[in-house]
Amino acid sequence: MNGHPDVVAYENFEEAFLDQLLVYLTNTMQKPLKLIDVGCGSGRLHTRYGRLVKIPMLEKVKGIDFSPNMLDLARQKIKQAGLTDAFYPSLEFEQGSAFDLKPETETFLPIAVNLINSIGVMQGEQGAQKLFVAMRRAVENAGGIAVISCYQGEYVQQYALPQYESTMNVCGQPVWLKPNNYAAEGYTLVPKGYKRANTYDQSIEVEVYQNGHLVKPAFFLYRDKEATEHAVRTGRIKTHNRYESNWYSFNQVDQWIKHTGTACLLPFGHQRPRPKKCRGRATRHS
Repeated sequence: MNGHPDVVAYENFEEAFLDQLLVYLTNTMQKPLKLIDVGCGSGRLHTRYGRLVKIPMLEKVKGIDFSPNMLDLARQKIKQAGLTDAFYPSLEFEQGSAFDLKPETETFLPIAVNLINSIGVMQGEQGAQKLFVAMRRAVENAGGIAVISCYQGEYVQQYALPQYESTMNVCGQPVWLKPNNYAAEGYTLVPKGYKRANTYDQSIEVEVYQNGHLVKPAFFLYRDKEATEHAVRTGRIKTHNRYESNWYSFNQVDQWIKHTGTACLLPFGHQRPRPKKCRGRATRHS
């Protein structure tokens, strides 16, 4: 399985949006750009913009991640992409917390982006709000822009349930699926197919592996009605591997942005006015 088709499509959508935003800023601001990838993970934006030719005035890409292992992986990936040492000064990595972003003081226009739904896996609502504050602080003095991507709680039924059921080999068995015969550590459940968005099938067939060995070629899991309704109602996604993610409502995220004093909220999928010219502005799409 090379990645859930809906997840891949969403990542492609994020990157296409970012391309358009950077081109727009290049044409309107006439100022060198610096892209700050907050929670850069394996460095997909470094690889995408590494040669810095797609966006002519994009002069730096900086990645920040808490995990040194992820940063090592990111460095390996940009080498595998054929980026030579000549490009490394433009591709930066820094180990650190998304909560502790420093204000940008260079002459570049800073564009801080967070495209991995980090607000969903932060330590609850306080962590999510701290991320908004930190990203605004990073770009505010330089008149930059912060872009935060997050999943909307209104779409748990349509998107979250099938997505996490289809990728339980990575995150673990969702708590709304029963029985729990093979939910313990040491077992890996591999779905036999992907569930796409807006799929309402109540069951899924998996292969069961124990310590890498196939022990059951066919096993069915079924949605528990009460647990499924709880996930849809609260937006809280949990698995037996202690993975957690929160899908917050549009109104909740809107309140957080206003609470931090952010000037603009530009949600994707809704008609919106042309952005105002404002300092420390933020866009949010989902």
